[in-house]
Amino acid sequence: MKENKEKEKTDEMKDGVGESSSFFSTLRRKLLNYETISYLIVGVLTTIVDFLMFALANEALKHTELSEVTAVMTAQVISWACAVLFAYITNKLVVFRNFDFRPSYLLREASAFVAARVLSGVIVTGTIWVMVDLLGTNEYFAKILTSVINVVLNYVASKLFIFREK
Repeated sequence: MKENKEKEKTDEMKDGVGESSSFFSTLRRKLLNYETISYLIVGVLTTIVDFLMFALANEALKHTELSEVTAVMTAQVISWACAVLFAYITNKLVVFRNFDFRPSYLLREASAFVAARVLSGVIVTGTIWVMVDLLGTNEYFAKILTSVINVVLNYVASKLFIFREK
């Protein structure tokens, strides 16, 4: 009886039936793990930090001599910087569990992190511009779609180039 079950499994694999369950099992294992789930949670928290800091800075700057556009753009820069700092610290410590605090290492790592975030920000901004201005896409749909692209780009950059294991 045991030999029959093993033969059935072997036959299923030859027929391709067992391959799909193996594929989905591997995919689930790769996607549903500590690193990817914690990255998504940290991403949501980073977005909250970004929006809260934007709202606080924007409200504070409205009551200054700055023009409305200058106040909004200044609030955006402040909120982006706070979000990138928050993301760096939480990705380093929580997501990728990287506890190397040598100054030379931190400088290289933080510089790479900020550079990757600037690059992904430029890509996302350019994509939004193309989608909205050239293709006539709804700006909120463009923002949502590019946010997904941004999460993937930032994860790949963090995983492969910034917080990679030695």
